Amino acid sequence: MPQDGVNMTTTNETERYALRSFIRAASELSASPYFSEDEPRGISQEVDKRGKARWRIRVGDEHIFRSALWPFRRIWMQGEPANFFNICNIAHRCSDHQRRAFVVQLRKQHSKLQRQDRNFPYPFKPSSESPARSLADIVNLYLNTRFAHAGSKNKGARSAGKFAEADLHAFENDVGASEGEFMFRLAVFEFGLIYISTMWLAQSIIGEPQHCPGGSSADSATDNKERPPRALITRHSPGYSRSETRSETVDRLLARSRMRNLNSMLGQLGRSPEDIVTALDHDWGIEQIASQAGFRLVTGDSAPDDSTVFSIWLDEETRSVCRLAMLRESRTIRASSSAMMCLSKQLAEFKRLVAAEKSKRGQNALD
Repeated sequence: MPQDGVNMTTTNETERYALRSFIRAASELSASPYFSEDEPRGISQEVDKRGKARWRIRVGDEHIFRSALWPFRRIWMQGEPANFFNICNIAHRCSDHQRRAFVVQLRKQHSKLQRQDRNFPYPFKPSSESPARSLADIVNLYLNTRFAHAGSKNKGARSAGKFAEADLHAFENDVGASEGEFMFRLAVFEFGLIYISTMWLAQSIIGEPQHCPGGSSADSATDNKERPPRALITRHSPGYSRSETRSETVDRLLARSRMRNLNSMLGQLGRSPEDIVTALDHDWGIEQIASQAGFRLVTGDSAPDDSTVFSIWLDEETRSVCRLAMLRESRTIRASSSAMMCLSKQLAEFKRLVAAEKSKRGQNALD
């Protein structure tokens, strides 16, 4: 049945096929472990015991990521029935004023992300000479040269989002091979979230329930409703955390986006997952963790404003209300009371997460 706010009489079979294709692809993205909260996709700056800083990039399993790329590509590529902008055009024409406003918002969000070429959410960004300078360029570059195609042999084939293998080498020389792949992975995640949030709109237009990957799609279910299945398929996923060590579990939970501020501070202090396990065993607070790393913590609202490299790793909302600085020469951390409250709350939440994992997997699972 058509849903309120949807005019089904304006859709033809080609458009309904496109909507069903999009629902399948977006459903597969939603079910992919790559979009799980526990999928590693973080970056932090760490300091070793000699005081040398380095970046630490966390990414997940290569096969999990590649499996998410197939449905992603069906929505990303122009000319595909499930292409995001094609679906937006259909949805805009078939919807009422309120839903059209939602379509416009999604389209603007996607276009803004595509064009993003400055203020990258990374410590590294392409130079003005790079062959790929926006997130859309980065996605097309890696899809066309590494993950979906072999790439064109000549640089002249860059039109319509095409890139040559030489472009990939130039880009990796500009930002770094690991850094470039991380930017691509994170771009796929950001665009994928938009596609997943668009799925309900496509479902409402054709009046179909959400498709579950591995089962029958809504259109094939209609074709087969008179014939019982002759075989049943059961799918198993290894999942996360089944054979993790305690340090690996701590590292995984700390990489979650909501732990960004705490993860940033621990990385700056040079704390390893094993060090954090020790801190959990002793139920240390922020001040004790800093002390064990050889730093003195000074609190108070007279702390300097957040102009140091340390505080840029706090999320934007926290930076607007907290002041935090690390003075390496004097081995001192100066934090405002609001910064201490934020970090202490996040540490308490992290301890609850670890305790919940231990309870879920058995008393001795994380020992």
